Amino acid sequence: MNTRRRVACFDLEGTLLEHEGLRRPVPLMPALLEGLASKGWALEVWTRTTVSYARQRLEEAGVELPGQLQQVESKREALQQVLATEGVDDVLYVDDNPRTLEDIAQSGDQRLRVIGVVGSGKYCPDLSIRCAQFSLQVALSAPDLAAILGVPLAVPEGEVGFTAQQWASLLRGLDDPLAGGALAETGFAQDWPLRGLRAAGQWWSAAWPQIGWLTTAEGVWKLLVESVQDAAELGEEALEVSGREGGDITGWLRHLPGAQKVHLESFFAGALESLIQGIALIGAEAELCRHQGRALQRDRVETAFDHLETLYGKKAWLTNARGQLQETRARTLSF
Repeated sequence: MNTRRRVACFDLEGTLLEHEGLRRPVPLMPALLEGLASKGWALEVWTRTTVSYARQRLEEAGVELPGQLQQVESKREALQQVLATEGVDDVLYVDDNPRTLEDIAQSGDQRLRVIGVVGSGKYCPDLSIRCAQFSLQVALSAPDLAAILGVPLAVPEGEVGFTAQQWASLLRGLDDPLAGGALAETGFAQDWPLRGLRAAGQWWSAAWPQIGWLTTAEGVWKLLVESVQDAAELGEEALEVSGREGGDITGWLRHLPGAQKVHLESFFAGALESLIQGIALIGAEAELCRHQGRALQRDRVETAFDHLETLYGKKAWLTNARGQLQETRARTLSF
């Protein structure tokens, strides 16, 4: 039995609740706290507002905290108090604000683990840039953070009122949503966000900016093809992608009638443009800020380019996409 005393400290604004009005939670972050609590972590949620105001916003968002809510003036000082508490063995700090993360990361205490999280996205891409500079990990979503921490992540029961963008944000950090199965150590079904997203109209437009944040080349290519087929309205003529490997999918596309291949081309071009914009929005530096067991395959997007080049040759839109990805990554510290 694990008898270590562990404390997890979370920022409220932007990490647990969306910044905009603070009236809705960042998707599945409350469930992430429940998973930590189930593993024996004591939880503290910090806010610079009054506790009464923060509780009001939590109630409006329908969030019940499995831990303490505290008003803090200085998060660094609050963290020092936690570290000074007798018997504390491990401390986790999670925030979306890069300046706060930078300040706290300089603590130097070996019991402290600091993780940046995209959260509401307010501080991206600065979050990724600063975390790369200070060698801090970045979690791309609640499922990604749950996998990094090795805690269970349960999904809400019944109807979930996520927007298409919220559903799509949960794709970040998954391996292959079309392969199904659970995300490592979490019990989280990787196809759950995609099932919710597909129920939204024109779901592909919300998915494309997030596809580049899947961890595997196979996942990127399969979801790219799946979404393009739906965007192009292939309907009954579309390939069932979920049970196939990337090379088989490319082979099937190569043998499509010429008119269908031409029809799909503009959708692939538009999808790649959105995909690269999505990487730039969060910051390509986040590719460097990964837990050892949750690394992103560096060639995951380039592999999709290769598949498309097999289909269409060296077209200008594909060459431009390669160049745009290189430019997006140009500012990273090392590649």
